[in-house]
Amino acid sequence: MENEIYLGFGSNLGDRLENLKMAFAGLKERGVVCEKMSTVFLTSPYGGVEQPDFLNCVGKFSFCGSPQSLLRTISHVENSLGRVRSVRWGPRTIDIDILLFGEQIIESDTLTIPHGDIINRAFVLVPLLEIDGLIVDPRSGRPYSEFLDRLDRSEWPGIYMKAGDFARAAGLEVK
Repeated sequence: MENEIYLGFGSNLGDRLENLKMAFAGLKERGVVCEKMSTVFLTSPYGGVEQPDFLNCVGKFSFCGSPQSLLRTISHVENSLGRVRSVRWGPRTIDIDILLFGEQIIESDTLTIPHGDIINRAFVLVPLLEIDGLIVDPRSGRPYSEFLDRLDRSEWPGIYMKAGDFARAAGLEVK
């Protein structure tokens, strides 16, 4: 059975755009198929660590496995792109977060779905809502747009590359 999932992407080291392209390609090779993607946004770092700005985007994907197998797939892709986990909220070549996995709610030592910080991060909410403006938080039943409305607009990300332009540059065939 295919699951509808949303993944968040970020990169702030090396060729950030190329890192995003390679992440999408690596996921596709492993059966995580992009159905729709957001604009790529330029964002300030989160968490107080001094580092370069990020490129962030969100994608809607289909996947025929479990959340745990998706997490393993993502870790493999991140590691293949040189991801190092040394500083929390530190710089990274690539970061891929499972934001939503259907309507599932999961709380474990290794996985939290929906992602615990979706509601606090404009750099996740803006691209997520660009893909689906009516999407609802499975925990609260409230539209994610309500959470975005509560955030300071100065924290909203700036557009770096339109979704269609990135899809073409990455060689993605999205619907």
